Amino acid sequence: NLAGLEFFMTLFPVVLADNGQESSNPKSVEFFRPNPKHNPTKLERRTWMFFCDPYRSTQKPHVENNHLLVRRIMPKGASFDQIEQEHVDRAMSHINSYPRQSLDGKTPYDEFVSFYGDRGREFLERLNIRRISADCVTLDPSLLGPEFKREANNAILRRKGVEE
Repeated sequence: NLAGLEFFMTLFPVVLADNGQESSNPKSVEFFRPNPKHNPTKLERRTWMFFCDPYRSTQKPHVENNHLLVRRIMPKGASFDQIEQEHVDRAMSHINSYPRQSLDGKTPYDEFVSFYGDRGREFLERLNIRRISADCVTLDPSLLGPEFKREANNAILRRKGVEE
């Protein structure tokens, strides 16, 4: 909805997904109802959805790299109960402002805006993704506040089998 149909189709001509539960209804992603009031059963295609082979993270390596950066901020085992959308937005802003070797030292944010122009920048703003200057990028649980930093540290210790 934030992208609008035309820009969605530009951004996602093809969707490559894992075989996870979140992808259990590919028709809901591939099709939309152009005019539900006049013809509630008519569907039109907006994208094509394909699936990775099980346990083949190499088929989507950039997603896996992003996942590693997310886990630097939100370690596995930490409770996400206190995390709100603004925390997720902040984390994604920092992750997408982190320069990547695969982008010749550029950031995903800058590459996206360079490719899609003002329309891309406006879309990122609607998603609450902001450009963070390189000297302010933080990929650490402290980004989400001291309480989450403590929770993340405890989760790391639990994974290592150390008592809190």
